[in-house]
Amino acid sequence: MTRVASMLVAVLVVGSLFSAPVTAATDGSYLSITSVSTSPENPEPGESFVLTTTIENLQESEQAVTITDVYVRTATGLNEKARIEDVGAVGAGGSMEIPLSVILSEAKSYNLRVTVIGETAGGDRVQRQYPVYVDVEERAERVDVAVSAEDPVRGDESSLNVTVSNGGTADISGLELVTSADRGTVTNERRVSPSLDAGTERTFTYDVTFDQSGSQPVETTVSYTTSGGDDRTVTETTTVPVDTPSVNSEIEGRVNTNDSDSTVRAELSNFGNVKLTDVVVNATTDTETIGRKLVSDLAPDESNTVSFDTGDIAPGTVTLSASYDAAGETHNTSTTIDYTPSVEGEIRLTGTEVVNQNGTLTITGDASNIGETDISGVLVSVAGGQGVSPIAPSGEYFVGGVEASEFAVFELTARASGDVSSIPVRVEYIVDGERISKVVSVPMSSGSAGGPGGMPSGAQAGSAGRSGGPGGRGGGLFGSLGGLTLGPILTSVGAVLVAGAGGIFLWRRR
Repeated sequence: MTRVASMLVAVLVVGSLFSAPVTAATDGSYLSITSVSTSPENPEPGESFVLTTTIENLQESEQAVTITDVYVRTATGLNEKARIEDVGAVGAGGSMEIPLSVILSEAKSYNLRVTVIGETAGGDRVQRQYPVYVDVEERAERVDVAVSAEDPVRGDESSLNVTVSNGGTADISGLELVTSADRGTVTNERRVSPSLDAGTERTFTYDVTFDQSGSQPVETTVSYTTSGGDDRTVTETTTVPVDTPSVNSEIEGRVNTNDSDSTVRAELSNFGNVKLTDVVVNATTDTETIGRKLVSDLAPDESNTVSFDTGDIAPGTVTLSASYDAAGETHNTSTTIDYTPSVEGEIRLTGTEVVNQNGTLTITGDASNIGETDISGVLVSVAGGQGVSPIAPSGEYFVGGVEASEFAVFELTARASGDVSSIPVRVEYIVDGERISKVVSVPMSSGSAGGPGGMPSGAQAGSAGRSGGPGGRGGGLFGSLGGLTLGPILTSVGAVLVAGAGGIFLWRRR
């Protein structure tokens, strides 16, 4: 509220009514109003200023006067501006200063009267009046104060924002703020700023802790110097709603099976309206402590997650608990989860088939990951020995990576000599940073010896046993024909192809 205002306070002496009596008045008292002062000297429209009335009971008086009422009205006596009652007694030779807060809302000249009503010890009524003239005008400075709080809760520190704006046309300087709470504590309550330009504002943030819930008053007093060199003070009292503290937290846990390292994750959430401080999260079993971790403070509606490496603990129940301070007390919350460590990835050869064509073996199947973690670098190869040796084109087959619970097909070629009942196949892969190598025996398919015409009878059995879809290896175009005699079929197919080619030739000649 930055305005240019001037106030003229004049004391008029109107006959003997307003003169300081040196003899007893008709009511038998020596009571008089000696002066009326204003602070600040130049109030602006809407600004609260103080009229201080000084009364004196002269020494010549033989009795005290009890002051019952002091009020300020316009000269007409119809519009009362301020009043105070039951002020107290003034003894002989004593004096008293009586302050009254007055607000004049319009920019104009005011003709006011201060009236003092008292009563002597003998029961006589005493009345004195004093004229005051106030001239109020708009000023170039207009300082406003706005106070807002960020969801304060009793006993919990919160932020209080005080915004001072200069909505006038002149700058102000020497800005000083003092913010206090009757039923609370404000940290660093005094703030200063060298100046505040016209048309600008500045926000000061305080840390405040309220001792009680409900509507709590916050008072901010802003002092500054106008461009004309006058000192001004603006006081703003704001009522702030303060909530009752509510402590409500929840901890949840889960087992992380995304990698081969088994971990337990604990998530602590703050569903209350107060901050959680000094937070500690523990993970334990019935027989041992898995871990203990400090967690940063949690504001309302926030959460935080910590992980515990379970190492080689046995499957069972894991208890996750959290302790913290909130609303001046220590609280605890806990939960339990069933812990089952993840099964490490492992390659197993499934759906294998062996086709023997005059001693040349074709081994097909799936490299299946039967674990819960991914595997990389899978290589399948014919190990050799026992009358079996790898040959081109697929003595070894690089599968690559196989995700958990997935599979990939492979095909190997080998040569067998003598009576062979199984083929040794080496399987190599990497899991959890470790390379695994093992040899498994793949049994020969029943009836795998070579049959008439160079086609092994085992090819018929093997082809009928697997499909051509994922996880299986078909026998090709003709392998799916099962046990049919292929000679007549091939002859018929050849005849069809020749007839078709002849038809195309005749059509092109046309």
